[in-house]
Amino acid sequence: MTTNPHGGVRPRPAIRAGARGTINTTFLHNRQSDPTRYDRIYGGDGLYRSGFDPQQLDFGVVRYRRPGTAGLEDFSAALSVNRQKDGRYEQTRPTTVVDAQRSVTTALGYQLEGRRVLSAHQLHGGVELYRERIDASREIVDAVTKVTAPNRPDIPDGTRYATLGIFASDAVTVGRIKLIGGIRYGRFTLAMRPDAAFNVADEHVTSEAVTFNAGATVSVTSQVNATFNMSRGFRAANAADFGTIGLTGGGGFEITPLRAADLGGAVGTTAATGARSTGVPVPALGPEVVYAFEP
Repeated sequence: MTTNPHGGVRPRPAIRAGARGTINTTFLHNRQSDPTRYDRIYGGDGLYRSGFDPQQLDFGVVRYRRPGTAGLEDFSAALSVNRQKDGRYEQTRPTTVVDAQRSVTTALGYQLEGRRVLSAHQLHGGVELYRERIDASREIVDAVTKVTAPNRPDIPDGTRYATLGIFASDAVTVGRIKLIGGIRYGRFTLAMRPDAAFNVADEHVTSEAVTFNAGATVSVTSQVNATFNMSRGFRAANAADFGTIGLTGGGGFEITPLRAADLGGAVGTTAATGARSTGVPVPALGPEVVYAFEP
């Protein structure tokens, strides 16, 4: 990458790879110095210190592209690395303990994509895989004696998360009507490494779904179009949803769904402090699904 004197970055020209292939590379590095949670200190919750350190992002991608491959107008393959260092610390008073934790999330991404024009159809498809690992630690430090005691991180050390996606789409124009449709299969897998010292269970959870989008645009006049779209969205629970245990920013306390079930937890009538038990056992944490229609 090269720097643009007017701001931002300007990518270098593509590297030739054979007679028709090209390789593009990108690398980004960002670091914030001493960011502070002002809503948690003066004028907020009144803590002595609350901030983030470190806050660092390193992202790199290498993409290979070649036209006219295996009957495709365009073919590309990419490898990416996304590494984020994140830390948080809090201290109530100058003489109380410092709660400090750090984590490093490393995600490796692999992508294959292809595009083909077939008569009036614009076909596009591909597959992508992302594998994430979280390395985390947490310490409680006595501000007076400097004695340090290990504690459980918000998300357990060694947690892994994998995302697989297979997708295809088509766009076709017939007279005044343009039709667009796409379908995607997604599979999401969480694995937490057991740790008896911090009461972390050996947990493996898999979610999968088929999502889609379909739309049509009708040209009524040269200046007026009528459109319709419908889609199905899906969000699988992430590592924070499954693994977080501890105090929340709003003053509450959060535990994992598995731990809540092990303790015999029941669903409450509301989320307020005056909630009563319904007697219904806490269910397994499931995905979020939404259907959208846009006439």
